[in-house]
Amino acid sequence: MKRISTKSRKALPVPSPAMRERGPSASRPITRAAGQDKPKGRRRPPSLPRSGGGSGVESQEYPQSTVTLDIAVERSSPFWAALPEAEELAERAVLAGARSCAVKLRDGAEVGVQLVDDARIRALNARWRGLDKPTNVLSFPASPPDKLASAQLLGDIVIAYETARREASDERIALRDHFIHLVLHGFLHLVGYDHRDDREADEMEALEARVLAGMAIANPYGRSVPAERE
Repeated sequence: MKRISTKSRKALPVPSPAMRERGPSASRPITRAAGQDKPKGRRRPPSLPRSGGGSGVESQEYPQSTVTLDIAVERSSPFWAALPEAEELAERAVLAGARSCAVKLRDGAEVGVQLVDDARIRALNARWRGLDKPTNVLSFPASPPDKLASAQLLGDIVIAYETARREASDERIALRDHFIHLVLHGFLHLVGYDHRDDREADEMEALEARVLAGMAIANPYGRSVPAERE
């Protein structure tokens, strides 16, 4: 596991979904998982994952221009060799989300990013969500929204290479840009954002668009081709 950290201290390892699956003896066992499937009939095409991030976030803004996180990125599939800068891009996406969201976070909180293939994410999707199919990103929150300010571990983001690559190709966008969006979207689910209704979706998507614009990436919700494939 490669460790990316904005601090010089050595961070504690972030438990991965594979570690947690060993059973209740593992630290912080997964109790809920989230994926990309949205309810049908929404006002805009479905695009990205749904998360069990909790009951939402407060509207108060927390300027966190200096927030630091410990980010562990693990390449569990050789497919990700096609995106050699994935670790750096994941770090940028997570930190941009942390510094822009309306959630107070503990300095040095830990985030795991698992880079897997479709087979692995399909197994996780089937186990934790009862959906026997691959998805683009899953979020595994480790703390309820009301405990985030003191949480040492925020959770894990799991992204599948083949699905992410296929979506980027369908939408004619760079894989790196879509990857950044998936990491950002997954991170926001870890800190309590969701899209269970139009109000939540509008808030989350507006934040994503704003953060991505600051990274010179076009608004992903303005595209006509949905990222989700049934």
